[in-house]
Amino acid sequence: MIKKLFKTHHPLVSKKELHIQEHQRVWRQKGALLKNMRKRAGISVADMAWLLKVSPGRLYRFEAGEPVRDAKLLEASYVNVMRYGEMKVLLLEIMKLMEGVGLNDSHRIK
Repeated sequence: MIKKLFKTHHPLVSKKELHIQEHQRVWRQKGALLKNMRKRAGISVADMAWLLKVSPGRLYRFEAGEPVRDAKLLEASYVNVMRYGEMKVLLLEIMKLMEGVGLNDSHRIK
């Protein structure tokens, strides 16, 4: 529907602009979800940007739902970093529990 409107009424609108208009709502929702995950994990934008090897500005734009280069790759990397962080926390908790029940270093998973 949007494509038809802009093609007929606004011939100067580029394909890129149409693409942005069609997808921006979904991008904003995804960005807000990822931003909330990052904040709940206590990770700053600077730290997450460092982990993802992108600039903090690019991460801000991504979380705001603005178009960024390689957005799908960035999203997948973001999710993987968050999953790794969750696993690391769980492993640390398991190790603390193991110490609490008297298991020594020889029983630890290597």
